Amino acid sequence: MQLIEQDQEQLQNLLAEDADQLKQLTILHTAIADKLAELKDTIDTRKRAGPEQAVNIVLSGRGKEIMGTIRSKVDEMLKSEQSALQTERAEWHQSLVDTRNIVVIGTGLIYLLIGTICAFFYTEVERRKNLDVAQQAEARRLERIIALQREIAGCHLDLPSAMSIITHRTQDLTRAQGAVVEMLEGDEMVYVAASGSGERHIGLRLKAAGSLSGLCVAENKVLSCEDTENDYRVNREACRTVKVRSMVVVPLRHEKHAIGVLKVMSSNTKMFNKGDIASLSLIAGVLSAAINDAQMAKTMLAENEGLQKENAAMISQYGLTTPDWIKKQAELNHR
Repeated sequence: MQLIEQDQEQLQNLLAEDADQLKQLTILHTAIADKLAELKDTIDTRKRAGPEQAVNIVLSGRGKEIMGTIRSKVDEMLKSEQSALQTERAEWHQSLVDTRNIVVIGTGLIYLLIGTICAFFYTEVERRKNLDVAQQAEARRLERIIALQREIAGCHLDLPSAMSIITHRTQDLTRAQGAVVEMLEGDEMVYVAASGSGERHIGLRLKAAGSLSGLCVAENKVLSCEDTENDYRVNREACRTVKVRSMVVVPLRHEKHAIGVLKVMSSNTKMFNKGDIASLSLIAGVLSAAINDAQMAKTMLAENEGLQKENAAMISQYGLTTPDWIKKQAELNHR
């Protein structure tokens, strides 16, 4: 709680001169407070009325709705900062530092909230004396996904490394024989990262049309196949090439649009269950966030390089030294 309050205070200080951002931050603060209150209510209900009532609170969707508000406000704040960078060329470098701080702190708040939710859930589950095998497996699954989130955060926008880590961890978590990240390029699905049985097929290109991965991207939803030999949606010849009999594909999204899939596969039929699909969906969300962060960083770097080239051209045009250019720029801004 103290860390959250400190981060909120730091955000407020950073945005002190931006009335619009402060307004959004106030809404974000309220949403965070609501989320923390919902967490406390869940824990208190668990202690007072038992796990079933606590689960009912979780399934009510209230927490999910609040998290949606938090993500929406963070997204609005990020977009506002990016727009401001376009109009503040003279202060570009300092603005870039401020924006980076806001992104880091905002992302940190999101991960902190997610980690807190999972930590509370896992702690309460551990305290229960009579866990059955399914509940124990669920707790271990969540713990490993949280660890994966931390591992991906440590990649620092290195997308190939993040994809490699995710394919290997996903294969292990779902007991698959192989895991693949496929990205849509034109009308083809391309194997860009893989582990296990899929690793030797990295670079493989398949027509999106007629494949389960292509259908997943087109419909933007999770799809599963229990037996490739009896499923009209799959490319049977391609499945035979990579020796796949069952698989699950989950869309990878950028700005709500599917741009690829995370896939697990096995040479056995009916290999994957609902728990595997749930795990895969969570991991796909982690990878989608990593792709979005990397794309944002690439865009910001390109914009920065463009501004530097423009400034250099202006300096050359006026025949000014760097100190003279700064004075000239100030004069132009004053006009």
